[in-house]
Amino acid sequence: VPMLFLGTRRYLSSITGESSTTGGAQCGKIADKNWLNDRIVVEKLQVPWFGEELEISASAFVAAQSKSTAAIGDACATEELMNNNCDVQRRHLESDLSLWYGAFEPSLYAPFVQQAVAGAILSIGTGPWGAGVWFGDSQQYFLTVWLATSILSNAPGLDYYVYDHFCENPG
Repeated sequence: VPMLFLGTRRYLSSITGESSTTGGAQCGKIADKNWLNDRIVVEKLQVPWFGEELEISASAFVAAQSKSTAAIGDACATEELMNNNCDVQRRHLESDLSLWYGAFEPSLYAPFVQQAVAGAILSIGTGPWGAGVWFGDSQQYFLTVWLATSILSNAPGLDYYVYDHFCENPG
């Protein structure tokens, strides 16, 4: 079940999902100084809410889980999973398409929030969804995200962030 927060703001100036190839601890690192985001969204959005107009920040946060490849069992060694060399990593495309689509498709939310969801989700930013701690196939998950986003009724943009050394699954 996805979790949606309308009107959210990113308070941190940056947080990294990339590990260091030189040995330093970088995953989830927050800067020691100037960590507060001084460009917090100031753009507002009017959304219908029970017959009235409600003003919220023009942004949203959606949390959606992919199908857990690592939790399927001991079908492959971690080394094989990290390098996308395990057949089980490719056996849940349909369910992952459904999970991603279900998290962002406004018509699948309760009728009284559909317009708010469509208005707040104008762009989706993600990294290697499904390929991190779940050890999913990163190439397949990129295609999953791209395909599922392209068929959403509100046609949001997609910003896909690629890491050269991802924290959870550096393969």
